Amino acid sequence: MAEYDQRILRVAAMNGTVAETLDSPAVPEALGKALATVLRANDPDVVAFWSSADTAVLAHVVARELGAELLPVAEDQGRILVGRPIVATARVAVIDIDWTGNLGLAPLARALGGPTVVVAAGSILRPVTPVDEGAEPTLHVLEPAEDSADAAR
Repeated sequence: MAEYDQRILRVAAMNGTVAETLDSPAVPEALGKALATVLRANDPDVVAFWSSADTAVLAHVVARELGAELLPVAEDQGRILVGRPIVATARVAVIDIDWTGNLGLAPLARALGGPTVVVAAGSILRPVTPVDEGAEPTLHVLEPAEDSADAAR
C-alpha cells in the first residue's frame, strides 16, 4: 500500500475508523465528520472543492455535516470553472484531501474570493511542502505535524 494511502488510513484511525483500505465507506464518513467539526467554528454556507472523485465524496460528507451547499470547481485548459453561481454574501470553506494535488489551495481560494468570503480551508493530510499562507485562508489539517514529517523522510 502506498504511503499516501497509509497516511489517510492513520488519520481515519485517529478519528475512530480502522479500515484495511480506502475502499471502506467508513473512511470518508469519519474524515468528513472530523473535518466538519474543525470547520464548524468558521460557519461556512458553502463547501467548495477541486472536482475529483475522492474529494467529492469527502466534500459531500463535510457539507452534509455543516448543513452547507456543495460547490465543485474544475480546471480546464487554464480556466477555472465554478459549478454554479454563489451568493455574494456566502461564507465558503474550501477543502481537499491534500493541497499538493490539483492546482492547490491558493488558486481555488482566489477564484472564489471575489464578492464571497473564503473563511477557511481544510484538508486531511498536512502538505509535505509548505503552503503559501499569505495567499489563502487559515488552513485546518487533521493529520498531526509529526505524521507528515515522517512521510517526508
